[in-house]
Amino acid sequence: MRKSDKIKKAVMKDYKLKGWACIPEMHIGDLAYSLDKNKTGIHSKQANGGKGGEKGAYSMIPDIWLVNREKKIVIVEVKSSRADFKSDKKWHIYQQFCDLFYFAIDGDYISKDELPKGVGLIKLDGSKRGFGFVKKATSNKLSIPDDVYSDLMFRMARSMSNRQELLK
Repeated sequence: MRKSDKIKKAVMKDYKLKGWACIPEMHIGDLAYSLDKNKTGIHSKQANGGKGGEKGAYSMIPDIWLVNREKKIVIVEVKSSRADFKSDKKWHIYQQFCDLFYFAIDGDYISKDELPKGVGLIKLDGSKRGFGFVKKATSNKLSIPDDVYSDLMFRMARSMSNRQELLK
């Protein structure tokens, strides 16, 4: 199992036990591109190494989406190394689509002090739980247009139903 998959599995397992819906790797590129076109401060061209437009935006795939009954959305980006963390130019765009944003790691290659205000850090710790909070994220008021929010919820439902079909 790849290191990133191990981290992802531990985070999702714990949140599932708490009743959260967990959706791995759901694409949002075209939604980010749409918001970028509407001048909301999301810059998909910059996040995709200068490859703007819809094609460049399609590579935006947060690692884990978590949603609870109160409609709180959490995005977790798994980082398997310091180089992986330093090279990621898209995570700040993902923050626009969630109430809380976390990085998840399995070592000491990211310090809580280097993370911007509001961004949390989860670390695998070998405990029964599987991970611990190094730094808790603070709420980022989700402020996307209603039509984008509706599309996001539909995509989550579709993604979950597609995954269920694969299990049959």
